Amino acid sequence: MPIQRIPLAQPIESRDGAAGPSAKDSYTQNLFFDTVGNDRYVQKRPGCLATTPQSPAVPFVGSRIMAFQQLRTTTFLPNQIEAYVVVGDTNAGLWFVNSSGVDNKIAGSGTGTAYIPETPCFFYVDNFKVMLVDKTVAFIIEGGAITSVISTNRIATVQVTNPGSNYLNPTATLSAVAAPATVLTVSATGIRVRNIGGVNTNRIYSVAVTTQGGTYTAAPTISFSEAPITATVSEILSTTKVRLAWDTTTASDVCPNGTAISGSGVPGGTTISSVGDSWLTLSNASTLTVGQTVTLTGIGSGATATVLLGNLPNAGGSACFSNGRAIVYGSGTQKIYASNVGVPTYFDPLNFVSAESYVDTIRGIARHLNYVVAFGEYSCQFFYDNGSSVGNSLSPALSYNQEVGLFSESTMAEMQGAIAFVGQTKDQGLGVYVLDGAAIKKVSTPAVDRVIKANITTVGRGLIFYTGGHTFYAVHLSDASDICLVYDFVEQGWYVWDFPVYFAQLAESNNYNTSTSYYGAGKYDPQLIAFSPAYYQDSVYNSAGVRVVTIPQVVSQTDILDGGTTKRKFFRRAEAIGNKTIGTLNIQYSDNDYQTFSAARGMDLSTSRSQLYGFGQSRRRSFKFSHQSNNPLRLVSVELQYDIGELENDGVIDPVYRR
Repeated sequence: MPIQRIPLAQPIESRDGAAGPSAKDSYTQNLFFDTVGNDRYVQKRPGCLATTPQSPAVPFVGSRIMAFQQLRTTTFLPNQIEAYVVVGDTNAGLWFVNSSGVDNKIAGSGTGTAYIPETPCFFYVDNFKVMLVDKTVAFIIEGGAITSVISTNRIATVQVTNPGSNYLNPTATLSAVAAPATVLTVSATGIRVRNIGGVNTNRIYSVAVTTQGGTYTAAPTISFSEAPITATVSEILSTTKVRLAWDTTTASDVCPNGTAISGSGVPGGTTISSVGDSWLTLSNASTLTVGQTVTLTGIGSGATATVLLGNLPNAGGSACFSNGRAIVYGSGTQKIYASNVGVPTYFDPLNFVSAESYVDTIRGIARHLNYVVAFGEYSCQFFYDNGSSVGNSLSPALSYNQEVGLFSESTMAEMQGAIAFVGQTKDQGLGVYVLDGAAIKKVSTPAVDRVIKANITTVGRGLIFYTGGHTFYAVHLSDASDICLVYDFVEQGWYVWDFPVYFAQLAESNNYNTSTSYYGAGKYDPQLIAFSPAYYQDSVYNSAGVRVVTIPQVVSQTDILDGGTTKRKFFRRAEAIGNKTIGTLNIQYSDNDYQTFSAARGMDLSTSRSQLYGFGQSRRRSFKFSHQSNNPLRLVSVELQYDIGELENDGVIDPVYRR
């Protein structure tokens, strides 16, 4: 009487690209593997739980969330550990949401269509600055507000071409060009005045743009002038020597020689003739008194600057930061553009490098280790920062290039120095690859490749996350389906998971429900979704704002089993091997190549020995084991006990199967 233990850790072996309940052959759904010694357990995937409804009441009904990004700073939301940025396309603008479900529109995000990103869009974080790129416009978000919009009709930066000298309190004025929709202002405090080497040559080194304006058809000109400031007489040493209490919010550290001074008791035409460590010498004798207010006017001159409009190339969706520069690529080209150093809002159209090792247009870029990696349709090219502060700052690292391309940039996901993506080669077609160091490794099997080819669309989304001590890459194949393919880096195996959410990225938090959680975006509503091992059921809001609770069904379906012989098997007993839990393990079987399955029989998993008896007879049989309850599940196998018939051909011969 043979006894066979059937492992519940079943691989994906799809013959036709089907995945999930309609699949033939073996697969594991809503489970992951965990090897302990010689035993390989299956465990239930974490559940999804929506946060409380949005306040104000769900501003995004009918919209889709494009992306979100965790920011490990309290800048966005005081008194909150973390914040998440989301994008809505019904109530146009950028929004952030915290783990309590509170959401607010980011200041400056506007209401027009110019602020509505395309699908997909991407977030990149660099020193708590967020850059969002959506192919037509890009945003720099900092401190809970959009600080810059990268667009050809907005001011990106002011480039000082001559610092001038002897400035005390300079101000800037912009010429009106083609009546911009928003009058741009330049902050006087944004003009940085420095004294060089103790010499009174106060110079303008940078200009801070406080409002970018809009609809500029040409760059305006900028000019500088002096604005008077006031000071208070604190001490009188003589009629020509005084100490002043400076207005430190506006005045420079050093008052330039020649600065005009006026006030009661000060003769007309009086200037500052020399400056000591704490005193000033006047050109004329005065009758000032302590506490008196005087007016100072600088004599700065010579400063010039050029206003640069934004010049975002016709960019693809992905971008990255590298050594103080924002990096984007030109859509449908081989060009990679780098912004000016420290000015991610301005791209010189001539500052690019070509990924021309292969005749292949770029489909996505990413920062990987110390490289910028450009993915083409059938190639992967590496570039390093050459240290140049002007012009092109990237140079090719030709020895690392590989002939593996990118299917869709939205499938890229990065974590801990590795990038996973759906890639393709000219000879092997679609597959999942991992870029680890400078090496590209294929991790998908031929069966998984068939599932990807049969189901993926260009909006497929990829993500990497941790749970239960494992690192996973999940690729959501299509918006039309909840099915995700999930790769386990630890077990090096593949699973089928279904999610009631769309993940653009997952954001980790150690401060929610006292356990490590991950957050995603709701499929039907942009509520924040906690994805946590503390849950074993899905509880989310639908498009009507109603919370819907579902318990995911976990499935382990086997390949067709024959015990190594075509003789008839008479099945006597089945017993579950693993940890005890609440609920039942349902057992079904198919004797006709997955066309139909028997009625389910439930095995109580809470008893000392979880067993069922009598399963009929068959020559070749596949089994389906399923479980559905709001409880954990951790099993190794199902033990089958059966007899083998003595006759080789006893009765009607079964249909011919694929094996």
